[in-house]
This record gives sequence, C-alpha cells and structure tokens, in this order.
Amino acid sequence: MPQLWENYRLHSAEGLSLTFLAVWLIGDVANLIGSIWAGLVPTVIALAVYFCIADVILLAQCLYYNYSNAQKAQKDPLNGQHPNGGVSDDPTQPLLRRRSSAGPRNSATHSPPLPTMAKEPSMLRVCLKNAVAILALCFLGSLCWVLAWQFELWQPTSTGDGSSESDRIPGAEVLGYISAILYLG
Repeated sequence: MPQLWENYRLHSAEGLSLTFLAVWLIGDVANLIGSIWAGLVPTVIALAVYFCIADVILLAQCLYYNYSNAQKAQKDPLNGQHPNGGVSDDPTQPLLRRRSSAGPRNSATHSPPLPTMAKEPSMLRVCLKNAVAILALCFLGSLCWVLAWQFELWQPTSTGDGSSESDRIPGAEVLGYISAILYLG
C-alpha cells in the first residue's frame, strides 16, 4: 500500500520496473492458484488475492504514469528547463544560470531561488507509524482467522504429520515452488 500511495502522490512510478512487477504478478497468481488448489486456509487465499490486486494496481499505475508523463514530455520537452534538470552536459557551460537583477521580478515566470525540500519526519513518528501498521496487520490477521473459524469456512483437522504422499497435491506444490522462484527473482 505505501508504494501505491507514493506513486499516486507523486504522479509517477519512475522507480518501478515493469518486468519486475510482471514477474511478481505471475508469482502471486501461481501462489493464489496453488493455495486454492491445495485448499489452504481462507486467510492465505485472501492474502494471495490482495497481493494479486495490489500487483495489478501497481502495473496499471506504472503504465498510466509512464504514458501520461511521456505525453507531457512530448508536449513540452524542456518544460522551461534543460532535460537534465537544469544541468547541461556541456562542460563549457556554467552549472548555474545568471539572473538579471534589473527590473521587477515576475513571480509567474521565475522560480524560487532555492528548491523547497520536504521535511523528514521525526524518528518517533516513523517508529509510531510502523508500530501501528504492524499491530493493525496482526489484529486483522487474527480477526480473519477467528471469522473463518466461527463461520466454519475453515476447520482445523488432524491429518497426521503431513508427510504422507496421499496428503500432498503435486500440482499445488509445483505452483508453490514456481511462486517462490519468481519471488526470489
């Protein structure tokens, strides 16, 4: 979720690789199919569905923002600046531009003299945010487990030690291994 929000906030997916996301989506789909096939607990299946949805949204964001930003760049290739953010590749050119001090400044055509930088959040705020996220995840996972158990969507059963060949579902196992390999890259 943080990556989805960050992409939305910046209107850019510049740091994400489409290939990486596609491989990740294939891994999550393999995980989803394998978990359904093996009849795993509903919370595992719900998590696999969530991952697939998040992957599709990330891919859609990448495609949309890459296309949208490319269209903007075509309409206004320099956007009032050099393509490298105001820095020329020519070693004979100065790094900073001179401004004329004569005449009134028009705020509509001049940018502020220094870029405004976002303030870094305090360490306490970052720790608190992470702690709340972890606690919320634990709470929601426990709640889903209780609901699945109470509504009899899943009943714990004793199937022995699980090492019996008859307990294994080869296709689901293969999908699990494919998923793990794709996650590792």
